[in-house]
Amino acid sequence: MRLPRLDKVYGERLEAPAAPLSKADFSTPWLQLLVEDLSR
Repeated sequence: MRLPRLDKVYGERLEAPAAPLSKADFSTPWLQLLVEDLSR
């Protein structure tokens, strides 16, 4: 599964996250919604 760029998700230019993605990030609501949207 290829994730869209974060600047497209938020509609603005974003810098790379300061910390790499961890399992904790996958419990955040926005990422759950993103994964649900991509899995449709």
